[in-house]
Amino acid sequence: MTDLTKVSDKDLALVLEESAHGPTVQAEVKDEIERRKEELAKPFNPKTDVSADAKYLWKNILIWFWVVPAVAGLVYFLAMSLK
Repeated sequence: MTDLTKVSDKDLALVLEESAHGPTVQAEVKDEIERRKEELAKPFNPKTDVSADAKYLWKNILIWFWVVPAVAGLVYFLAMSLK
């Protein structure tokens, strides 16, 4: 069985509706649906949770201030070494 935490909500609903799956699989799917509902019901805690804005900014900072200069430096180094 695949990891249910990586399955979309739509696919979980389809598995739950199909009768071809055994009762153990349907019980696992129901448990996963309940876990997701409880997680959505929890309020955002800024002390422990990371906001989506912070993740977005960190990704952009990483790319523009670390990756791009490193690649540009590598290209410059290779261009100067070929002369």
